[in-house]
Amino acid sequence: MPSLLKKQNVIWKLSVTVYAAALFAISSSAWSTSFTIVDGQFVTSQQTLYSNETGTINSGGDLTTSVNAIYANSASNITVLNSGAITTSGTSGYGIYSSLNSGTNTLTNSGTITTSGTSGYGIYEWVNSGTNTLANQFYS
Repeated sequence: MPSLLKKQNVIWKLSVTVYAAALFAISSSAWSTSFTIVDGQFVTSQQTLYSNETGTINSGGDLTTSVNAIYANSASNITVLNSGAITTSGTSGYGIYSSLNSGTNTLTNSGTITTSGTSGYGIYEWVNSGTNTLANQFYS
C-alpha cells in the first residue's frame, strides 16, 4: 500500500508541474483581450492593448481615468476606434498612449478626448515604427 501511495503522489506532483509549466509558457498577451465600451457604459480603469487587438469606444461610451486611458506599449497591429468620450486627469494622463509599437497601427477619433493635469496629451505617440495612421474626424 505505501508504494501505491508514493506512486500516486509522484503522479500528482508531475501533473502539477506540467500544468504550472504550461501556464507560464502561455504568452501574457494570450490573457488579454480587445475591448469595447458601449453606449451608456462608464469605465474607470485603464484599458491596455497588446498586439493584434482593437479598442473601441462607441458613441455614448465613456472611458475616464486618472492615468493613461488607453495604453499600448511594445505592441504591433493595434487599432483604436473612439466615437465616445475619453477623459484623463493627473500627471502625464494621456488619452491614448502609443509607444514603441510596430506593424500597422490605426488610431481613429471621431469622439472627444479631454485631458487635465501636467503633461496630459490627448494622443501621445512615441518611437513607433511601421505604419501609423492617425485620423481625427469630426462629423457635424
